[in-house]
Amino acid sequence: MKKLVLIRHGESILNKTNSFGGWLDVDLSTKGIQEAQHAALLLQQNHHNFDVVHTSILKRSIKSANVMLETMNSLWVTQQSSWRLNERHYGILQGMNKKEASIKYGEEQIKQWRRSFSQKPPYSQDGNSESLEDVTIRVRPYWEDCIAKDINQNKQVLVVGHSNSLRALLCIIKKLSEQQLLELNIPTATPLVIQFNDRLQYQDEFYLGNQEQIKQKIKQVANQGSLKQNK
Repeated sequence: MKKLVLIRHGESILNKTNSFGGWLDVDLSTKGIQEAQHAALLLQQNHHNFDVVHTSILKRSIKSANVMLETMNSLWVTQQSSWRLNERHYGILQGMNKKEASIKYGEEQIKQWRRSFSQKPPYSQDGNSESLEDVTIRVRPYWEDCIAKDINQNKQVLVVGHSNSLRALLCIIKKLSEQQLLELNIPTATPLVIQFNDRLQYQDEFYLGNQEQIKQKIKQVANQGSLKQNK
């Protein structure tokens, strides 16, 4: 059985303030570094070793990968970075606190912009914004040409991505519906193991770690735009 490990980067400075990061190149928080170290220990305890690591070109993804590999005494592992694995561009929302955004635009609208497939936030001043559909379109060639190719060559592969680039990957791998995507939330620095058959067809998945704690982390991600959650 073939496998792939996906992990969202550790908490960033903007995650800490509950703000939209997108393509803003911000660093990890102290907690984010600790999360990456903990994730690496989980992977070691479950006997996961890697031949190649794929990251975005954003600092929080690359640094998470570096911290994890150093913790695993595996800094020699090949790393490949691509803009195609970047977080989704959040347009005018980038850098904005999610509670403030919900007050300004409405909680339901923020949920749709964050979680729907085709809606995108208003464009930023530089003329950029992406929907999850846009992210899926740019991620797909990288999945086919790089990640899937590595898996088919029997390499042990780790992808250190972002909430929406990983949601896009899971959409491609699992052929998710728009409703399933709406409810898909990915916690920071929590290893997700994907299992495939020999034809690289999705079979199963599971998170490593304390399952109750993971459920709480997923719930927290889902509620980040909620005004009730932030009162």
